[in-house]
Amino acid sequence: MMNNMSDYFVAEKQESVIFVVVGLLATGFSLWLSETKRGLRQVSGVGGDGVSQESIAKSPAWCATLSDLQLD
Repeated sequence: MMNNMSDYFVAEKQESVIFVVVGLLATGFSLWLSETKRGLRQVSGVGGDGVSQESIAKSPAWCATLSDLQLD
């Protein structure tokens, strides 16, 4: 009986280690993808928010950005 319980908990511990490793790999992959995407945007001339510098230059003068707004 004790041997069966011991085997069960060893298997549970191994399973939890697998889930932690998969979670860390997914987090690392998402960070890598985020940095790669940011680098590709800079190379292509698109800003970090997905707006190209050309479209900003062509926007009407009356368009205000958040930095232009003064909130009191």
